[in-house]
Amino acid sequence: MKGLTGLFLGLAGFFLVTGAIYASTSVEPSGTALLVFSLFMCALVAFYLGFTARRIRLRADEQRPSMEESAGVVGFFSPFSYWPVTIAVGAGLFLLGLVVTLWLSLIGGFVLVVSIVGLVFQQEPTDARRTQRRIGTETTGFTPAGPGVPSPEPAGAERRRSEAGEGGRS
Repeated sequence: MKGLTGLFLGLAGFFLVTGAIYASTSVEPSGTALLVFSLFMCALVAFYLGFTARRIRLRADEQRPSMEESAGVVGFFSPFSYWPVTIAVGAGLFLLGLVVTLWLSLIGGFVLVVSIVGLVFQQEPTDARRTQRRIGTETTGFTPAGPGVPSPEPAGAERRRSEAGEGGRS
């Protein structure tokens, strides 16, 4: 996160210099407004990333982390969600409503707000072990053929069961 903070601060500095040069040489205000807006957006993202980097220490932010040290679970990311699609539909309706008519913009704004709230408060799974599994660990019940198809036993499983006394023979 520290590297990204520096990246966005550098980008904000670029927009500051470019905006100052553009404002002093141009007569039209829209380009200046765009560059100033870009400056503030980059500064906002840099502030957020810098604030978050002070609160959360990631292993990837260390000076020279090894692959083993920087590997692991970063957080929960929803594997499948309809909310981004509904956000896109809401934003499209809102922007189309700005061009065509006000009532369509109101509907699009409502869909957009509901979709953003739905995405933010999307329910995370209750079983943390299921989602925060290390790479390379085996899952039980997984079969390449699909759910409901019994998985084949590993080689030698029957022999190991009989040696342990769990066999069905009496």
